[in-house]
Amino acid sequence: FLLPPPAFAATTNPKPPSNDEIKLLRSALGALYGERNPEKAEVLLTEAVQAWQRQNPDERAALYRVRGDCYMALLKPEEAASDYGIAVELLEGPG
Repeated sequence: FLLPPPAFAATTNPKPPSNDEIKLLRSALGALYGERNPEKAEVLLTEAVQAWQRQNPDERAALYRVRGDCYMALLKPEEAASDYGIAVELLEGPG
């Protein structure tokens, strides 16, 4: 069993996402759910996951779950399972 890195620890008072981070997330979600373009969404979601690391665990868990869905659409089950596992860990953690 692997423990999540310290970056997954709960943030007590996270700084709200910037306008650029919100725009990135909207683009990522639009690519996956609107355009149905998981290849494009994969890149954008990975950027969004990195940008969202200072946010609350439930918000980060949602991003990992969405990127897991993207990986499934790309037939990358190992990457999807990893992201789904991280999402569960974030939701089970303190906070």
